[in-house]
Amino acid sequence: MGALNYLTKQGLTAELIMGSKIAVGPAEVITPDLADWIVQHKPDLLEELQREQEPQLTPWTVMMDGKEFATLLSPCTAEEDVLRGLKERWPRRSLTANPWTREPS
Repeated sequence: MGALNYLTKQGLTAELIMGSKIAVGPAEVITPDLADWIVQHKPDLLEELQREQEPQLTPWTVMMDGKEFATLLSPCTAEEDVLRGLKERWPRRSLTANPWTREPS
């Protein structure tokens, strides 16, 4: 079980503050044992909270004029949104975008 999941099961939430500080609350739920656990697991909590803040990017295969042009990493998960951004950049080109799939080895 992840550290954040454990805190949630204890009725607590955690928030990353200024890079390496963590706010955990509500304070009235934190027992001395939980406070010790939080101190012991601070590195795990930091890692999980920082990972949550990283943008989730979706890979897309972009075809331009019928040929594979690029692999795009985008926060967009809908094809229409990806195409809208591509067509703003290359309005005169025939463009398609498909979710990226790894070719079988």
